[in-house]
Amino acid sequence: WAQRLTAAGYRTGYFGKWHLTQSKELEDFGWQEYDFQAGKRSPRVAGTEVASRKEGYRDIVMAAVGRDDAGDPHHPVYDYGIDFIRRHAPRREPFCCFLSTSEPGAACVPPKRFLDMYDPAATRVSPSLHDDLVGKSEMLRRMQAAWKDLSKEDWRTVITHYMAVMTFIDSEIGRILEVLRDTGCYEDTIIIYLSDHGRMLGAHGLAGLGLGLAYEE
Repeated sequence: WAQRLTAAGYRTGYFGKWHLTQSKELEDFGWQEYDFQAGKRSPRVAGTEVASRKEGYRDIVMAAVGRDDAGDPHHPVYDYGIDFIRRHAPRREPFCCFLSTSEPGAACVPPKRFLDMYDPAATRVSPSLHDDLVGKSEMLRRMQAAWKDLSKEDWRTVITHYMAVMTFIDSEIGRILEVLRDTGCYEDTIIIYLSDHGRMLGAHGLAGLGLGLAYEE
């Protein structure tokens, strides 16, 4: 569809996570401007990590506090998008700007200012956290076993960080809407917001991505 937009006279830009093909030549798919490294953000505060640790395997960081003092306080993907819109809006030519963030697909690392909006003590864990998965597949039980080292408090922290990350992304989307209004494009722009698969966040004792996680909480 990006190729069809290009053929129709649109200026196209793609910024952030590219997870469709092995090719890094996005112009082959209709994107005239792109940067798939744009999603890299500030480092996390050392010592704040919640991680699953298994002997013989690398630690899997589930959540951590992001550094507010490490450069731009905003998400770089949205910075790229705002720059693209500001450059092309004055030309009064049609454009398509696609912004793709990794959050919350990897570790939940919200900036501290967003994490401070939440009280971890008020966060509820899934009522199915300790599901024994009786009658379920061996695959699911093996997947659940991978997260047995995480305590209820660990899950509470992970879920709180997840909510803070979502609030951060909501704020960044607000910046996009604001620049569309500032450039006079808001009333003449179709805005499409899509989500990916969920994270489980301890539901049925499961976490992350993968097969067999088609539960609805």
